[in-house]
Amino acid sequence: MTPKTLTNTSGRLTTIDLLRGATMLLMLLVNDYAGVRGLPHWFYHAASNEDMLGISDIVFPAFLFALGLSIPFALQKRLDRGDGLLRTAGHVLLRSLALVVMGLFTVNLENFGGGPLSYPLWEVLMIVGFFLIWNDYPRSDKPARNTLWWVLRGVGVALLVTLFLIYEGHDGAPFQQHWWGILGLIGWTYLVCAILYLFTRRSLLATAVVWVAVLLLAFLQHSGISPLRFVPSDWTLHAFGTSGILVSVLLRHLNEKGKDPKILICTLFGAAVAMFVGYLLCHPHWIISKIQATPTWLCLCLAIFLPATALIYALTDMRDRHHIPRWIAPAGSATLTCYMIPYLWYGLDSLLGIPHPAALWHGAPGFFRALIFALLCVWIAGALSKMKIKLKL
Repeated sequence: MTPKTLTNTSGRLTTIDLLRGATMLLMLLVNDYAGVRGLPHWFYHAASNEDMLGISDIVFPAFLFALGLSIPFALQKRLDRGDGLLRTAGHVLLRSLALVVMGLFTVNLENFGGGPLSYPLWEVLMIVGFFLIWNDYPRSDKPARNTLWWVLRGVGVALLVTLFLIYEGHDGAPFQQHWWGILGLIGWTYLVCAILYLFTRRSLLATAVVWVAVLLLAFLQHSGISPLRFVPSDWTLHAFGTSGILVSVLLRHLNEKGKDPKILICTLFGAAVAMFVGYLLCHPHWIISKIQATPTWLCLCLAIFLPATALIYALTDMRDRHHIPRWIAPAGSATLTCYMIPYLWYGLDSLLGIPHPAALWHGAPGFFRALIFALLCVWIAGALSKMKIKLKL
């Protein structure tokens, strides 16, 4: 039996867009209801030393896993159109650098202490700078228009440089790397995983060997042994990315060999069982902790993500069903835009002094307010995309 069509008309895997879209929507939701009180404890992030997996603790690793899933498709598309390894690697480096820069700005926003600008104004200008630099400007055969795009990018760079120079943190501290931030960690994970893929892309076996090696590095790092300390971020995070890469490479391999797509489903469920066993073996040694990025957390999350991916694939790509509901589609195709909208919203909200009833920040009303806010952010991202305003790295 020959597999069904794997991608939709845009050349994307529907499974990836749905998984990424659902993850982004959940990320918007949990980030907003983090300020809501009176919800069940498992709705929130677990504390650093708390042995628990809350709903909020699966969002970031799910995004890293989806990032890994997309890497083979995105980079192979560039290679197939003739970009070459060096040019593709350069694209990876620039994309990673952009995410790290954004991550550092958002982290320093968290540590904002004052200066010539207020917190909300600095926040709004930061997001404006991001969009000016990394907007997906439409291609044009008119030199004047292309010149305008580059001028806007230059204005964005000047704006971020200005914000960097006038920044004052707590106690007058300068702009600095407190930690990499969510976007920065995504950037480093993307860099490591994408470069590894460029070396192993032709071989399923080589990809599997690298995956095992990254898992081993994660276990060694959390056992007090760090053979590759110079690599930024945590090897547990890189393991999520390489896990996604392995699934996509396996999918492509089965497709090229004309194998039954049900083999992928069975393989992913089998791998999920193996990961759950790994979780049971790890738990006596490490707690389940997102903040500590423990191997136990890694195994348990993969035991969830692998069958979830298999289920989505079975319901969509395997059946040639590529429709994505409109209410979630922008979260999968304009993901970075969705992530930035709350920053812009909160900043403008503070500047305008919009009142917030206390009842909307407690219990069920607070949760549903956060859900409506998350859906609204996705809708805004879709509306902005139609207006050619969309972050693209």
